[in-house]
Amino acid sequence: MGGRRKPAGPRWIGYVVFVVLVVGALLFQHFHGWTRSSEAEAVNGSVDTVIGLIVLVLSLFAVIVIAAGIYVWLKRDPVVVRAYGMARDGQADAALEMLRQKIAVRPKAVRAAAMGWILKQADRYAEAAEAYAIAESLEPKSVTYGIEHAVAMAKSGQREAALTHLRDLSEGRPSEGGYPLAAAAVLDEMGRPADARKQFRRAEELLEKFPKAYHARQTISALRSRLAQRIGRDEATGLQAELHRAFGQRARSAATIRDDGANDA
Repeated sequence: MGGRRKPAGPRWIGYVVFVVLVVGALLFQHFHGWTRSSEAEAVNGSVDTVIGLIVLVLSLFAVIVIAAGIYVWLKRDPVVVRAYGMARDGQADAALEMLRQKIAVRPKAVRAAAMGWILKQADRYAEAAEAYAIAESLEPKSVTYGIEHAVAMAKSGQREAALTHLRDLSEGRPSEGGYPLAAAAVLDEMGRPADARKQFRRAEELLEKFPKAYHARQTISALRSRLAQRIGRDEATGLQAELHRAFGQRARSAATIRDDGANDA
């Protein structure tokens, strides 16, 4: 869970472009041969126009796919890839130092988020919160960085500040269900189960109503699952307690009625 994202490589893009070009060539050859036949001489002009439009659409699609692939490839930061590899190999401190140096030269949100993720794995939540704050400042529209910042703050003991931050973010994007979900996690850690359940229900309603607004699925999917199990168990425990109280009151009432009847007799 964190700013780590596995970028798509360019290999699949090459396959798509190849298929598009082959299909386009086959269509062009087929229709071009058909237009040369005697039966199609009367409609040559119209068919040529159709062929031209088909080839144009296929060409535009290929260009769009290629441009998207280039964009995804360029967005992949080799510094971040290397940092994650170093962290996995047990060189977390060296990875953090490298990221600090690179950020000082060229600040990038993904680099700061990588720092936050590595620090979080080491339970250095205060430093992780600072790193995610940098990432959020560089990409303020990122739901992922805002949530990770708040969760790291809560883990470091800044729970009220984390709730305030999430409240501010939610006011700016009221249809985003990730913010109340993160708030539910913070409230759960604070020992406020009733408030946590309220925020969790609100998050579920928003995620169902505005599924496209939820931009942090990978970041807090595990959080959502854990909260669902915990809150569901808490609600079941509360319901069981209420049933016990109800049966207890009923038994006491029945005993009182029996006692009154015996006294009257």
